[in-house]
Amino acid sequence: MDVNEHVRFLFEKYLRKECSAEEFEEMMTWLVAMDEGEKNKLSEPLKELWDKAAADKLPSTAEQVDWDGVLSKVLNADEPTVENPVDIHLPARIGWKRVAVAVVILGLIISGSILLLNRKIPVEIVKQEKPVRHLPEEIHSKGNQAILTLSNGSVIVLDSTKNGVITRQGNVKITKLDSGQLAYSSQSSNGTASSEISYNTISTPRAAQYQVILSDGTKVWLNAASSLRYPTSFSGQDRKVELTGEGYFEVTKNKDKPFHVRVGAIEVEVLGTHFNIMAYDDEAAIQTTLLEGSVKVNYNSQSEMLKPGKQASLSRTDNKMTTGDANVQQVVAWKNGYFYFDKSDVKTIMRQVSRWYDLDIVYESSAPDMKFSGKIERSLPLSGISHLLESGQIHFRIEGKNCIMMK
Repeated sequence: MDVNEHVRFLFEKYLRKECSAEEFEEMMTWLVAMDEGEKNKLSEPLKELWDKAAADKLPSTAEQVDWDGVLSKVLNADEPTVENPVDIHLPARIGWKRVAVAVVILGLIISGSILLLNRKIPVEIVKQEKPVRHLPEEIHSKGNQAILTLSNGSVIVLDSTKNGVITRQGNVKITKLDSGQLAYSSQSSNGTASSEISYNTISTPRAAQYQVILSDGTKVWLNAASSLRYPTSFSGQDRKVELTGEGYFEVTKNKDKPFHVRVGAIEVEVLGTHFNIMAYDDEAAIQTTLLEGSVKVNYNSQSEMLKPGKQASLSRTDNKMTTGDANVQQVVAWKNGYFYFDKSDVKTIMRQVSRWYDLDIVYESSAPDMKFSGKIERSLPLSGISHLLESGQIHFRIEGKNCIMMK
């Protein structure tokens, strides 16, 4: 399903009163993020839905919002006050004006799809020229890319390697699957396994991610600018790997061999579970979030047992570990192909932009004191994020690898 079909699908669900809060927020994010060309492509299907709704030909539309009344109230209000200063640029086509403006305004008032918090200032809705864009035509992520470093030091660039068996190390076969995943499978020789332990490292650059299936069946997703060091096969009494950056783990259960993830001085111990570790050097804390099962997080003399939905956070400032509730959907959004911002400040957003679009962030002045919420597909080009920020009058330009936040 392409973007236009997806928004149409969500919009129709909304008119039938079947749209969940999450789907409504997603629809609003898509609508606000669309550029002029995308709006024009989408206007006819939405106009068709509008006409059906106006004629009461869709189920459960009799009690829907008075779109014309809302639009009139918004455009003629003397001093409408909401929590965010947003400039709405109206295309000339009346079909989009009636639908998009009403939908966007309702979204901002009802669901807060894109919020700029801590401000209470009047909003002027006026027709005006779009600000000059300082972005190149498109900036995309690199998708599935990684480098595999074998135990002998040789390097394999996985995105340019054909699918199939890549190499063998001892009794282990390393295969690149049709899905793009890297998979390890142990093959015993004469019924015995090799006693020699060899280690591989898989590393993702900025703007890329990758998935590896370890020899015990454990699945690991690596986010951008991350690496995982692991044995080609697990022997002995436990299973140990080392992580930098961010990874999501689905650990195969084995009560006789606990699974350990080492992140600097932190060690996460599990038997079989699903969890995420975020440990980027430029973030304020190392966060371990549990989705399923149980994990024990150890740091020096501190130790915390986590239950599903909980998060252990180790502050880089004072080295103290705390636990609390986690926004699990936000934590694993990257693994599911989304940016998910929940009252996130500008610098938090731009750190993710830096890693996912391979850019260095430069501030011409201090970062604006604003917070945003929204859900955006990571498959979109950088313009998807720029639309989010521009809703708060925050602009940036691209100069080579530098993303310069403008005054």
